Amino acid sequence: MTIFYFTATGNSLAVAKRVGGELISIPKALKDGESGYEDDAIGFVFPDFDGSLPRIMTKFMKSKKFKADYFFAIATYGFFPGN
Repeated sequence: MTIFYFTATGNSLAVAKRVGGELISIPKALKDGESGYEDDAIGFVFPDFDGSLPRIMTKFMKSKKFKADYFFAIATYGFFPGN
């Protein structure tokens, strides 16, 4: 299982570590030169930005290709959940 994470304060990284698997930082993955990723399961962990995706998530998902039998996403938040 591969987990891609974006974290600003460390909360999303802490969640990604609890889920387990191979952890890959999204800012680093944007610079790694890989065109795509393949695994049996691929997850994305990121903070909820006012009920939406952080811009870096959209950029990352549009710039890479992903192949897996199972995909999931976990959105973290601080004090107030998104809509």
